[in-house]
Amino acid sequence: MTIKGIILLAIGIVAGSIVYSMRPPDGLGDAITMALQNKGNHLEEPVYYALMGLSGLFCLAGVALFLKGIFKGKG
Repeated sequence: MTIKGIILLAIGIVAGSIVYSMRPPDGLGDAITMALQNKGNHLEEPVYYALMGLSGLFCLAGVALFLKGIFKGKG
């Protein structure tokens, strides 16, 4: 159980960081900064929030499995 938890946690963290790097611009200043850095590829808000929520669920499931494995004493 602990190995599955660690894998799910790692997937959630990596997915969250990838999705966060493609976040929609937040206001005019952020939009200008992203345009100057050639970051034209961003996700729309509903898709962004759904994917961030999904990566959060992966993290929570990973932590839950990890803790369940630790407290049961299985590796």
